[in-house]
Amino acid sequence: MAPPTRFRVTSATVTAVRPERADRRRLDHLRSTSNTTVEDHYFIVKLYLESQLPAIADAIRLYVGQEEIPKYNGFIGGLYFRVYDPGFFEQHSGEAIYVSFDGSTRIDTGVVLPRRPAGQARRTAATLPGPRIAALENPLDDSAESGLPTKSEVLGQ
Repeated sequence: MAPPTRFRVTSATVTAVRPERADRRRLDHLRSTSNTTVEDHYFIVKLYLESQLPAIADAIRLYVGQEEIPKYNGFIGGLYFRVYDPGFFEQHSGEAIYVSFDGSTRIDTGVVLPRRPAGQARRTAATLPGPRIAALENPLDDSAESGLPTKSEVLGQ
């Protein structure tokens, strides 16, 4: 079966996400090994597909501009990948998103990488629901961006 020549993404979204334990380790590692300012959250880029992924033997390669996205996953309705380095958006926002079924021919998906969401407001003890004193005694981890959605919430799982 020949690989498809058309692959349409209907839209792309970017959402800041509250990190889980493994994500926090990845963010900490990025902070300690690079000269990059890394935030206390990461981003999920969701690509909504016009139709289901084609059944082919080889994995689909995903690109933003010239950069290959080495790891992506599926969710009901499309594909998603994580972005830990906010500089990725500075480098690639507005660039076309492509796929390749054979490793050489790239197919334009019809969408570009959206801009990174504007700064996320942190929730403080004064804005948390419930008694203020309880929030102060049991503070939420601000480094985990407690006001942000979880990965499961973003992916609808």
